Amino acid sequence: MAPASETGFQPTDVSTICSTIWPVWQTTYTHIDNATLWARIETNHNHQELTEVLNETPEVEQSFCINHLVTIFLFDSDMEAHMAHMHMVFHMLTANGMTGNPRATLIGAPDAAKAGLQIDKVGSLGLLLVVDLGMPPSSSDIPST
Repeated sequence: MAPASETGFQPTDVSTICSTIWPVWQTTYTHIDNATLWARIETNHNHQELTEVLNETPEVEQSFCINHLVTIFLFDSDMEAHMAHMHMVFHMLTANGMTGNPRATLIGAPDAAKAGLQIDKVGSLGLLLVVDLGMPPSSSDIPST
């Protein structure tokens, strides 16, 4: 086998893009399945900080969002709810002195992939495998809000 420097292949540490999540709310699965609008908010905070703030903010139900590493992903089936949920999450971040990266925030993507996310159910226990595909290179096909 040729070394990575000869093939151009650079191995990736999957822990920097993948995680497994066991959603707190059972309705999360239904919301993911029915979602027609997706958003991503990349923050300047680690997974543990985001988890603590989400768990301490009951008005931000984790049935419409998941946090993956430094990013919060939201999913909804209508624009009114999507915007309300975005407002709640931004308010939560601001109220806790947290910040997001505006260049890595996307609202209103029509599916998970266009929000830079791959999400799969694993087995019958409800575990989710989440892969952050990164900020999509172009959001020109995403409707403006």
